[in-house]
Amino acid sequence: MRIIIDCSTISRGGGVAVHIINMLNNFSDKNEIIAFVKNKSDSTLFNIKKNVSFKDMPFYNIFTRIIYEQVIIPLYALQKRVDVIYLPKQYAPLLRTTKIVTTIHDFIPDKKFGGESIFARVYWKIQYNLIKMKSDCIIFYTNMAVKEYKKRFRNLSKKKYGVVLNGFDSYEKKEHQREKYILIPSTIKKRKNTEMAINLALKIQKEFPDKKIVIIGRTDSHIIERRIKEKNGAVEFLGFVEKEKAEELFNDAFVVLYLSTDEGFGLPIAEAIYLDKMVIASDTKINKYLYKNMPIYYNLTDSIEANSIRIIEKLNKGTNYEEKKRTWKRAGSETESLIESIL
Repeated sequence: MRIIIDCSTISRGGGVAVHIINMLNNFSDKNEIIAFVKNKSDSTLFNIKKNVSFKDMPFYNIFTRIIYEQVIIPLYALQKRVDVIYLPKQYAPLLRTTKIVTTIHDFIPDKKFGGESIFARVYWKIQYNLIKMKSDCIIFYTNMAVKEYKKRFRNLSKKKYGVVLNGFDSYEKKEHQREKYILIPSTIKKRKNTEMAINLALKIQKEFPDKKIVIIGRTDSHIIERRIKEKNGAVEFLGFVEKEKAEELFNDAFVVLYLSTDEGFGLPIAEAIYLDKMVIASDTKINKYLYKNMPIYYNLTDSIEANSIRIIEKLNKGTNYEEKKRTWKRAGSETESLIESIL
């Protein structure tokens, strides 16, 4: 089988990039893969495999993106007689030249509280409808995303679909962990609640003064970033970091704070749990569905003072994860099986 995968978003970092890289790295060697990437340097983020080749996307930007998605990739698939176009970026092309498999991570981008511009929300609303019309198979992160799809559209029973949970093992666990950071791994945007996480981190730091507060993640809101830097001189803001640096910081974290209230999966929570790190997460339905009692939950209806007292008490006790942690190898195998099932 010959499969095209659109990997153009990986250079921006974030959860979707981690998802795409780990999926492709954990596919088998039996199918021929053509991965579309923005430039050659992006191909170095993947494991070297004989069955995987990379196709550059010259002049890729926010304006040419739609041309690539809707025209160039489908026509290339036609020229190369590709069996399936796999789109883990949750979109579908209007020009349908072969079978289409797409992943729906969540339905946050087209909602006002998602923090996207009005133009971005319109784009995503169109994409969800194209997925409904053009995809042969839909892969969801969670059963909650399946339910949301069924609320919006009535045709899921006519499609092949499946739920594939992400893996937890994005980072390798180091033997000697130093536990010196209060780590906030988060894209800077409103719904990620970075400022709330910083306020909680400062209270934790008073109890554990030897811990350094560090924030990593790209900036989608420069206003929030400036406000963070102006108010919190003691907080180290590193911005986007490469995988090796992120792996080091996660391994050396004392606790990971991820207080985003709207997530499709909340991958940093999974990554922290895999490394046996204490993690503080918002008490949302999706977090409790995915992670059950593993995180320390931040009660969104309580004050930061009430939360900090309860959380610090739990931090002093430490943690012990007994639940089995899901792997990317399993996620890759399940995804590849779903792709193969439509032929």
